[in-house]
Amino acid sequence: LVPEALARWCLYGTGGVEVYEGSGGGDKLVVCSLPSPSLLRSLARVHRRTRRVVVFNACRTWSGWDQLCTELGLDVVNVHTGVVYIVDAADEVHRRLSMAAEVPLTLVVSCESGAVAAAIACAALATAGIHEPAEAAARVGRACEGRGIACKQSEMLAVAELADSLSNGGKRRAKKAGKAAAQGPGAAPAAAAQGPAAKAGARAA
Repeated sequence: LVPEALARWCLYGTGGVEVYEGSGGGDKLVVCSLPSPSLLRSLARVHRRTRRVVVFNACRTWSGWDQLCTELGLDVVNVHTGVVYIVDAADEVHRRLSMAAEVPLTLVVSCESGAVAAAIACAALATAGIHEPAEAAARVGRACEGRGIACKQSEMLAVAELADSLSNGGKRRAKKAGKAAAQGPGAAPAAAAQGPAAKAGARAA
């Protein structure tokens, strides 16, 4: 883990990749591989001056920067993907981005290589209705290109489609089922959800 992180910092720098910014300089969503101490210190300066910063650690098991973040005054949320389902992690990112607050928020999602962090960001953008899954995967992929984030567009798309189908699709299906029930026993049943995206998303997770 440490040699790979050091090599990535030397080759690509220590900054994160901004994949979303709300209108008027609002909330921001940033993805990165394992964050460097220098990146955390720069985030802490921003946190103290202009906006609230929350670090989402999506490493499978590693929590090495918890103490440093606490000392810097940064909020840390550990969503270890070895324990937490990746779609649940995306739902939490979406929930925090959708919360109304006086101070704008920067959410930094990180993991060992950046691949899981990028997939979580795509899924959050899709479930929030900011982008369709394919557009979310394309935008995040373009932003991360050449920045040392080891993301694969097919995996990001699979996770985004799965999250969108479970969140928005599930709500739409429930609404259709309610309409069919209201129309009486002769109404056609709502279409069942198809499985390829869910299977692909499960593999990506």
